[in-house]
Amino acid sequence: MTKPSAFKLSLTATLSAALFATLLPATPVAAAAPAPVSIQVQAPALSVDASVQIAAKKIQRNPAKDDVFVNKKYPLSPKKYAPKTVAIQGSNVRLRSSAAKAYNKMAKAAAKDGVKIRAVSGYRSYNRQAELFNYYTRIYGKSYA
Repeated sequence: MTKPSAFKLSLTATLSAALFATLLPATPVAAAAPAPVSIQVQAPALSVDASVQIAAKKIQRNPAKDDVFVNKKYPLSPKKYAPKTVAIQGSNVRLRSSAAKAYNKMAKAAAKDGVKIRAVSGYRSYNRQAELFNYYTRIYGKSYA
């Protein structure tokens, strides 16, 4: 009996597979599928708000750090903090240098696999984010915004 050979998937291939798995239907339309397998997972009953509050207490709050936690209920302090950013080549997107390095590394690996990745959003100033919030509030309401 021979051993099965191991193979290594690139980050791009793994991400692509995950993306396609979310886009494709769970069962083929015309094919006869085997009986579905049911897996049940018991998780503690926490509301989303409670989970966010717990996470916020454990996650970095310093805006100068890369892993700072920010949302509607936990804004940056100071609100108008502005990190040093660098431009992503070929776009209007600006990122912190550590994020730009990671993005460039990911885009280069993707290109090797024939996948083109394009940055479409990055750092937004406090004023720009406020403009967007006000726009979406007018269009869809405050709870959506």
